[in-house]
Amino acid sequence: MTGQTITIKQKYSVPEVEKKVSDTEDGGLGDAVDAGIGDSVYFTLAGTLPMNWEDYDSYKYIFHDTLSDGLKYNGDVKVYLAAKGTDGEPDLAGKTEIAKGADGYTVNPDGASAAGGGTLTVTFADLKKVGGVTAESCIIVEYSATLTEAAVIGKPGNTNTVKLEYSNNPNTDSSGDPSDGTGETPEDTVYVFTYELDGTKVDGQTPDKTLKDAQFVLYRVKGEGEPNADGENNTPTNVEYAEVTDGKLTGWTDSRGTAIGTEDAKGTGIVASDENGLFVISGLDAGTYYLEEVKAPAGYNLLKAPVKLTIDAEISEWDAEANQPPTIGRLDLITEGENGEAPTPGDKDKGTVSLEVQNNMGALLPSTGGMGTTLFYIAGAALVLAAGVLFMMKRRTDSGK
Repeated sequence: MTGQTITIKQKYSVPEVEKKVSDTEDGGLGDAVDAGIGDSVYFTLAGTLPMNWEDYDSYKYIFHDTLSDGLKYNGDVKVYLAAKGTDGEPDLAGKTEIAKGADGYTVNPDGASAAGGGTLTVTFADLKKVGGVTAESCIIVEYSATLTEAAVIGKPGNTNTVKLEYSNNPNTDSSGDPSDGTGETPEDTVYVFTYELDGTKVDGQTPDKTLKDAQFVLYRVKGEGEPNADGENNTPTNVEYAEVTDGKLTGWTDSRGTAIGTEDAKGTGIVASDENGLFVISGLDAGTYYLEEVKAPAGYNLLKAPVKLTIDAEISEWDAEANQPPTIGRLDLITEGENGEAPTPGDKDKGTVSLEVQNNMGALLPSTGGMGTTLFYIAGAALVLAAGVLFMMKRRTDSGK
C-alpha cells in the first residue's frame, strides 16, 4: 500500500499500536469497510517504539493479531520500517521493507490459513538487530484476508483485533521470561461488514400469493458502466455471475453457462424461490447488481428484463467520546422502476435488504428469433390464407345466386 496515512499519537514512553482496514489494496484506510464473501480485505498495523529505546540492549516486539471466523489469512504478510513525519504520523510512502528471517521477523502461521479465524503473530525476537530503527521509527505490518462463508451478516460485523507485546524492562534481555520482561498495549479492532438480499417471488395481480420454483442468477459489471449486449441473444459479456450454495455467495464466474447450467445440470449461480416464494443471497458487498430471471414459475411469464438493484450502505467511524465502535449507520435497497429510483430501508442490525419480484400469468410472444417465432409466423400465414380461401368461396357462392 502506498500514499496512505495512519495516525498514531504517542502519549507515553511505551509503544502503541493502531490498526486500519481497506477494501482495496491501495485504497483509503479506515476503521471499517464492507465486502462480499470471497473478497480480500487489506489490513495495516502500525506500532511505535518507546522513548527510551536507546536504553535497551535487546528488544522483543510481537504483533498478536486475532481474526474472527469469517476472515481467513491469505499468507501475504510484509513488514516495513517507516519514519515519523513532522506531524507524528508514519510516512507510509517512504517505508522500506524489512527482511524476514533470523535477524528480522518470523510469522506464524508461515503460509495461508486453511480456514478462517485464529491468531496471526509477527515476532521480532530482537528488534535491535534490524538496522535503522530509532525511537522515532514505526513498524508497519501489511497483509490481507479473505471474507469467508462463515462471515457474520450485518451487525456486529467481522472483527480483526491487534495488540502489541513489547519489552518493558531495559534490565531484562530478549531471552528472559516474557512475564517479567514484556508489556502489552490495549487492543485495537477494525470491522468488516457484509449484507444479505432477501427476495420474495409473488403474483403480479395478487401480491399476497407467493410463487415457487422461479430461478434467478445475479450478476455485476466488471469495472464501471452498464451491462453490454454483446453476447448471444443480447446477453452481457462485461459481467461476472454470482456463484451461490445454500443461499450463500461462494464466488464469481465469468461464464454465463457455468452460472445458469443446463436442463440436466443445475448451474452454480442458480437461486430458486422455495415453497413460500423466498430466495436468499447472503454475503454481498454494497454495490449495484442485476437479478435476472432465467426460469419463471409454471404458467407465468418470464421477466422481460433483469432487475437492477443497489445495496447502499453507510458505515460510521469510531465515536471516541461515546466509545462507540463502527456500525452500519444506514442500509437501503435501491431499485429502478417506471418512476425512477425507489429506495427501501433495510434492516441495519441483521444486514438484510428485501426485494419483491412480481410475475404475471399469460402467454407472451417470443422476443427473439428461433423456432417459437417461426411457428408463430407459419400459424399467422396459415390463418391469412384460410381467410382468403373462405372469402373467395363466399364470393363465388354469392355470384351463383
